[in-house]
Amino acid sequence: MNGVRVFLMIFIAGIATSCVAAVPADTHHAFWAEFRQAVEDDDIQHVAMLTKFPFRTRGVDDAMPVVSYDEQEFTEIFPLILKTEVPRQLEDGSLTLKQFILEKQTLKTEDFSSQDQLWIGDFKFDRTEEGWRLSFVYWSEDQVDP
Repeated sequence: MNGVRVFLMIFIAGIATSCVAAVPADTHHAFWAEFRQAVEDDDIQHVAMLTKFPFRTRGVDDAMPVVSYDEQEFTEIFPLILKTEVPRQLEDGSLTLKQFILEKQTLKTEDFSSQDQLWIGDFKFDRTEEGWRLSFVYWSEDQVDP
């Protein structure tokens, strides 16, 4: 009887350990803090390190084409993306996408479309083998003021 108990205890401990190992690490908060800081510092190279390539954009209209960018192209267009003005959701006026990112200090459950995907406004982030990465934004060069 003691042998059965020991076996069951080892078996249950093994299952519990494998379940804990299967739960993904809670890395999204640290990623968001790092991403926000890089944006605040205008450190486009650091933002590029936190980006999945090819990076993609598409205008807000679904009929607009998806455009892909490599890392060098990204470092050229991302400052333009951050300067883009968007309307505030619950107030009058507008803000830049950079201001939007900086105002978003914490992530909430509703920011996740799945456990491996975050949507923060027009920005999409995916969990990859390397960690969380910016992968997509609703934006087009047509939105840039001349």
